[in-house]
Amino acid sequence: MKIKEFLHELIEKKKEEAEEILLIHVDSFYNLLYSFYNLGLLSIGTLLKAKGFSVRCITSGNLFFISSYKLRAMIQKFSPRLVGFYVNSDNIHNVTHFSRDIKSWVPGVRIVVGGPLATVLGEKILEDTPFDFAVSGEGEYAMLGLAEYYLRGKGTLKDIAGLIYRQGGEVLVNRRAAPLRNMDELPPADYSLIDVSYGFFYSTGRGCPHKCAFCFQEVHGKGYRFFSAPRVVRDIVANVEKYKALTVNIVDDTFVAEPKRVDEICAGLVKERKERKLDFVFFCEGRVDIFDRHPDLIERLKEAGMARLQIGVESGDQEMLDRYHKHIRLEQVERVIERVARVGGVSVYGNFIIGGPFESEKTFEKTLAFAKKLLTMAPGQFECSSSYLCPFPGTEIGEDPSSFGLTIIDREWRRGLTMSDVSCTTVHLGKDRLRELQAVFSSELAKEMRKIAMNLDPAMMEHHFMWALRYKMHTLYYLDVFSAAPILESYFTVKKSTRFRRFADIPKDQLLEWFPFRILERRLYSSEGGMMVLPGYFRKVSLTKPVDIAIYEYSGGKMPLGEIAARISGEFGGTSDEVLRRFMIPLFKKLEKTYHIIFYR
Repeated sequence: MKIKEFLHELIEKKKEEAEEILLIHVDSFYNLLYSFYNLGLLSIGTLLKAKGFSVRCITSGNLFFISSYKLRAMIQKFSPRLVGFYVNSDNIHNVTHFSRDIKSWVPGVRIVVGGPLATVLGEKILEDTPFDFAVSGEGEYAMLGLAEYYLRGKGTLKDIAGLIYRQGGEVLVNRRAAPLRNMDELPPADYSLIDVSYGFFYSTGRGCPHKCAFCFQEVHGKGYRFFSAPRVVRDIVANVEKYKALTVNIVDDTFVAEPKRVDEICAGLVKERKERKLDFVFFCEGRVDIFDRHPDLIERLKEAGMARLQIGVESGDQEMLDRYHKHIRLEQVERVIERVARVGGVSVYGNFIIGGPFESEKTFEKTLAFAKKLLTMAPGQFECSSSYLCPFPGTEIGEDPSSFGLTIIDREWRRGLTMSDVSCTTVHLGKDRLRELQAVFSSELAKEMRKIAMNLDPAMMEHHFMWALRYKMHTLYYLDVFSAAPILESYFTVKKSTRFRRFADIPKDQLLEWFPFRILERRLYSSEGGMMVLPGYFRKVSLTKPVDIAIYEYSGGKMPLGEIAARISGEFGGTSDEVLRRFMIPLFKKLEKTYHIIFYR
């Protein structure tokens, strides 16, 4: 729902039309570029709506644009009976404060929290908080049980599996709910409950069959459970068509865990794209070892519409990977990146962790060298960044940090976003040095990516701009590297028109009919007048020969090449053919490499 519509409904809504249930996604405003409405909350809201309850979902984007006064007025007018939150280490303090406010605004409202912290902390999450209930494990049927009990007078609290609650001055913990086995029994996510613009986020399954020491999947139970391939294809196609979506973000940590199922999904998407003439791209995540065993999977995903893939690399030191229980080898990572380079036309993002088990200067140097190597193996396709290790509660590292050579220094997560700063130190490195190393990693990788960008195949660069400008899928090359050369966005924006071509793409027999068009009109001249500086590129680009300066000045899209050649011939001598061959063609080829020139007819 658009912000104006949301606020209008806020003002016009009558008390008797109050929502019964509010599901609020609280995220850091630092994260708004990447934030998406929690899909667990959306699934809960979808099920409750399907069962006839009045449900409202509020997103971080809604919260960002609403004043505190209007927020209070809205919630008071909605007068919800139940308010649900997803809580994790990044939002638990904000949710706690927000819940206290809601309780003061709406007497009798009950607050329910779920998610990783609710599952790990159990009854402790109700200590010194305004929360009335916590749900351990998956939340759909527990929330449905609460809605049935409070809003329809059906059932009992003690029969709601996974529920933790206060009663008579004590905290009661019900039996843990068994994880959903038949995921297809859940109704398709109802995105009309939230705002969908350009694209949507989608989860095809829950859980993970692997046990990395830093990763928390206990909330989803053991193993990996997923929607069937036909269900996934139906959901994606239906929402792409309904919302005119251009991008689908598949957020499963291990989307490719069952390769045969992924094959079916790819085949279904290829068929539907062709028959329905659908234009969309998607992002997904996957494990290196699976792609290494099934190398053709990358090509099939690309054919189905995958533009960007994320893999977990974590470290360039094999011993550290083994301590993480990643069960991957560095040579497997290299083989996968080599395969990506051969396939071409897709971006692969890899994350590296700074401050892992027994991290030292030596292990850091290995990681930095490995990251640089991967960048050069797939120029313009592999991209990476780093984050700090966070010892999440419930993980092996979080529960026993000392066995990993770590000391936790921030257990309350009050200093900032997790993974954005040091929350644990190693036996070899303190927090100040870890911060320095992270800065070194970022600086060195930025230099390497910038160097690659200056020699990148224009076709690959065009992919990054197409993904960003058309599909709103922003790669690190686009955000962190190409932004240093503003001429690039202008170039690829112009090139979207079929009227414009690169010099090499013009038929030779039509050459003289095409108009050279400089991408930026602005030019800078030296004070002596003997040099022209062309702005916008990564490095300084200048013209010093009078004939080159004259050719560039005439390349303003007002004359075709034939006329320019004749004018240059008259001013500097020689025939038009000689001018074209000796001066114009070499100059245009040079300027194309820095994206300063393009041609139209």
